[in-house]
Amino acid sequence: MLEQRLNEQAWRVVALAEAEARERNFSHVGTESLLVGLLRDQNCWASALLGRYGVTLDRARAQVATRVAAGPPEQVSEPLPFTPRMEQVLARANQESLDHNDGDVGTEHILFGLVDVGEREGMHALRALGLSAGAIRDGVVARLFEQRGQRHPR
Repeated sequence: MLEQRLNEQAWRVVALAEAEARERNFSHVGTESLLVGLLRDQNCWASALLGRYGVTLDRARAQVATRVAAGPPEQVSEPLPFTPRMEQVLARANQESLDHNDGDVGTEHILFGLVDVGEREGMHALRALGLSAGAIRDGVVARLFEQRGQRHPR
């Protein structure tokens, strides 16, 4: 089960994504909240990579706000459900980890899943901030090679 494969940082990012969705009164946790969750954990690898490309928490939140309005302040369900696209991103992250025998699912796998599934609010925000899916994918792949002690064959 995916929950058992997430490492500590990946769990924290998912929890931060849910917290972000709650703070914005969303009725769900989507890829836009996941992107912000990745950036809220400034100690995770995915946040560091995005930072190298000039993506900050404030810039990402501002970009998300231009596309996704905060909901009305009302009672939300416990726990907040994931959107189908969010579930696809996590499933893709899990598959990427399995494909490369990387052990636990980390934030690098989540970022890869976010980019690979694409075409939802999280990826739209990244594109609006000047990032391409290819650039992020290359950064993640280089990281995965580095974790295995291998040199990225560019």
